[in-house]
Amino acid sequence: MTTNAGFEYAKALQKYQEAKNDEEKLKALDLMYQTSPKHKSSEKLLKDIKTKISKLKGKIEKDKSQKKGKSFQLTVKKEGIAQIVILGIANSGKSFLLSKLTNAKPLISEVEYTTKLPEQGIMELNGMKIQLVEIPAIIQDFIHKDNGGALSSIIRNADLIIILLRKNPKEELNLIINELDKANIKLNEEIPESYVTKSIKSIIVLNKDENFKIKNFNVYHINDSLSLYIWRNLNKIFVYTKSPKREKDWPPVALNKDSTIRDLASQVHKDFIKKFKYAKIWGSSKFPGQTVGLDYKLKEGDVVEFHIKK
Repeated sequence: MTTNAGFEYAKALQKYQEAKNDEEKLKALDLMYQTSPKHKSSEKLLKDIKTKISKLKGKIEKDKSQKKGKSFQLTVKKEGIAQIVILGIANSGKSFLLSKLTNAKPLISEVEYTTKLPEQGIMELNGMKIQLVEIPAIIQDFIHKDNGGALSSIIRNADLIIILLRKNPKEELNLIINELDKANIKLNEEIPESYVTKSIKSIIVLNKDENFKIKNFNVYHINDSLSLYIWRNLNKIFVYTKSPKREKDWPPVALNKDSTIRDLASQVHKDFIKKFKYAKIWGSSKFPGQTVGLDYKLKEGDVVEFHIKK
């Protein structure tokens, strides 16, 4: 049986064959994977493409490591329930924003490029800890500068990107979008399954009292409500647990939106699903203390009391 690869796949294959460097080959392979047929007879083709992607990515990273030495080892360990990165051009106010939202005390200066390495801080919201990471200024050919590849990897791992704009919002945003595109990072885009390109939820924060709107981005200002807006863009909810005849536990538990009692149970204790009897819920229930099962969909602020088999 043939794979019946279509015209788009043939174009991608041609791009791969004509690629002048490893980065171009990697993008072409990614396109080949996206456009190749997805059925049983194409399994070998897809496997071969994934193998080539994996080997080529390893080669590219090894070349960068040899070129830049230890700078490529730069990493930021994830902490808390989510990791958010702050991006902006030089002097956009990233360090100020980090210090306002978190416990971090970065060096704040009007001198450009003061931040050389990522700065970290923890934002506390309703008892939950969220990690914020300030990335050094985005400049032309960012990915090809010292630590550019490593910093791009940190950005790729983020749960949310904050783009901080100051003087010329449209120009600054275009620069950041273009530079992230070179690192195969898309913002707020729906993209096909990919082993190379990643789309990340992003919001814009204005470090200036002006109106600026752009399609596909939520835009906010630096004020006391900003941490709440950030939380809403993480697509998460928080719920409380409690034991019978006791007050609700603190802090709450963070879950993805549309999570169920089953999701909460698996996160709270490994035996809760196996020994689950029923749960009582306060908040989104039809009446206080309603008895529900594992498939009940939770809403933010719900209080859940588990009852398990002895």
